[in-house]
Parts: sequence; C-alpha cells; structure tokens
Amino acid sequence: LGLGNDEGPDALEAPVRTINLSELTEDYVAQDGDALTGTMPVDENGVPKYYIRISNGANIILDNVTIWGDENATSEHTPGSPAIYCEGDANITLSGISNLSGCWGNFSCIYVGNEGTLTIMNANPGYLDWGFQPDQLFVKNTGKGAGIGGCKSLPDCGNIVFNHSLVYAQGGEDSPGIGSYKGGKCGSIEFWNGCYVEGRGGKNAVGIGCGSKGYCKNILIAPSVDDVDRNYAIGYAGEGADAAFGHPGDGKCDRVDTNYFAIAYCSKEPTDLMYMYEFIKADYVSISPRIDINFSELLMGDGYEMKPSDPFPFMRRTGNELVI
Repeated sequence: LGLGNDEGPDALEAPVRTINLSELTEDYVAQDGDALTGTMPVDENGVPKYYIRISNGANIILDNVTIWGDENATSEHTPGSPAIYCEGDANITLSGISNLSGCWGNFSCIYVGNEGTLTIMNANPGYLDWGFQPDQLFVKNTGKGAGIGGCKSLPDCGNIVFNHSLVYAQGGEDSPGIGSYKGGKCGSIEFWNGCYVEGRGGKNAVGIGCGSKGYCKNILIAPSVDDVDRNYAIGYAGEGADAAFGHPGDGKCDRVDTNYFAIAYCSKEPTDLMYMYEFIKADYVSISPRIDINFSELLMGDGYEMKPSDPFPFMRRTGNELVI
C-alpha cells in the first residue's frame, strides 16, 4: 500500500474550500482539498437527507462533522447510501471530533470502494489518548454494515489504513467494526505511526477483519519505536463470533502481523464486562519479535477489564502487561 516505512502519507495541506453540511440541499461529491464541517440535516424519520461521496484520489478534512441516523429506525426509514462513500483512493484527515452513528440499513457508515485505499489520519501529532487528543472519529452502525468497510448492499471493500489516528468503529449485524460484510471480501487493514483504533464486531463478526463466510487479505499492526508511535489495535468479537481479529470460524484471513500491541476480546455475551480472552484467527499469525508461528488459532491470554461507566470503551490493566 505504499507504507513500507514509518513515514506514512503526507499531511493534508490547507483546504481549498469549507463545506458546511448543514447548508447542503443535495448529495455532495467531495473534491481534493475540501474541508467538511457541521451537522447533516435529517428528515422527519431521523434519516440523513443527503450523503457524501469522496472522489477518487481526494484529500479531505472532517472537521467536527456529525452525520446521524436514528439507531432504532425501521427498515422503511433507513438511509439509501453509506454516510460517506469513497469512490476509490481517499485520504481523510480528522480535525476535532466527528461522529457518524445510527442505523444505516444495508449500508456501512464509511464505505471503501473495492479497488481503493482509504487512509485516515489525525491533524495533530502527539500521543493518542481519548482524554488528550483533540482529533477523534466515532463510527457506530446498528444496521447491516461495518462501521468502516463493507455492508449488505456492498459486501466487498478495499484497503483501510490508519496512520496516526484515533478511531472507534462499531459494526452492525454480520459486520465487523472495520472490514468486510458477511460473505464479502476486504483488502489490507493496516495501522501505522501511532494509532489507537477500536473495532467492535456486530453479531457473528470479528472486531477487525471480516464477517461470517467472508475474506480478509491481511491485517498489519506496524512496528513502533516508542510510546508516542505505538500502534494500539483493539478488536472486540461480536456475539456468536469466535475471534476478534482476522476471521470468524467459517471465514478466511490470509495473515495477521502484529509487531507490538494488539488486544483482542472474545466473550459469549457482548455486554459481558468481565475478563475476556484474546483471539486472533488467520492462516498465518506473526507476532514479532519473539514469536513467529503458523497456527490457525492463537490464544494470547487475558487481563483486561472495561469500565462500564465510560461512554466509549476504555481499558484499565488488571493483569500483567501484554507486550509481545
């Protein structure tokens, strides 16, 4: 994907123009240099009136964007498109806190075209922490699609790259937080240059990878030099899924390479806040620098606990530190 070193893609330069979503009167095709801001208007049923498409090769900014759909919407009152549809390659820079949440019917919140690569990065450098980093993206789907990736109407998706970014993504039924829908295919999912990314799977789906009977090419958690650029990738298995990274039992993932830090939660009940086991499933699993094994299933251990009072998943250490 062109990220063979720790430099990553270049930062986005000053935008050409600012587009306020609250002022839209029709769907908008974002062009290179656009800065999107504001709240998308909704109709009387709580469905967004308009949608965003990002043209192939565009660099855009999400500046405190809100695109919200009713989480309890009925099938006849759900969106007719992903909130953001990437036509091909796209770079999204996060500035401030953006939120794309709700029931997206048969669509994902952010869809990545089959042949494209979506790269998500933060505008501000520095240590990534929910309490201190001003640039964040929250994506939650209660329909039948991923937070970022594929969906029932568009099950396959392209490559997804996180480059120094703070992202929380939750998938809907049969959908991972990040990756391809049930029976669909996705390309590479990569983490570079200091990420804190959480992917929570919907029913029968892993947190990061693919849904039931799906395929994920590979997941790469890139090397880190120090705490500032350590890559945290956290996967939560959905109800009925037996893995949090890679693929569920009836899917396929070619390989998972985690060089520093991956946390994978797997439990029988998605609301279980007790200790959860950590699972990665792929044809080939590489954990550097100490272990390099070719197992279809790897049990890494437990020792984490969620704080139920937190509005989004935070972790606190309850056991020995896992740094492999």
